[in-house]
Amino acid sequence: MAITPSYDYVFPKHRSDYRAGDKVLNPKTNKIYQCKPWPYTEFCRLGTHMNEQ
Repeated sequence: MAITPSYDYVFPKHRSDYRAGDKVLNPKTNKIYQCKPWPYTEFCRLGTHMNEQ
C-alpha cells in the first residue's frame, strides 16, 4: 500500500486562502510546507513567482 502525501493546496494556486497550519505542496521542489501561526502566516501568501516564497 502506497502512502500519499497530504496537503491542502498546491503552490501558487489560492495563495490568498492560505492560513496557519495549512500544508502547501511546492511542485517545483516536490516538498510540502506548513504555514506558521501569526505573525508568520502572511509569508505563506507572499510572492507572485515560485522563487519568491
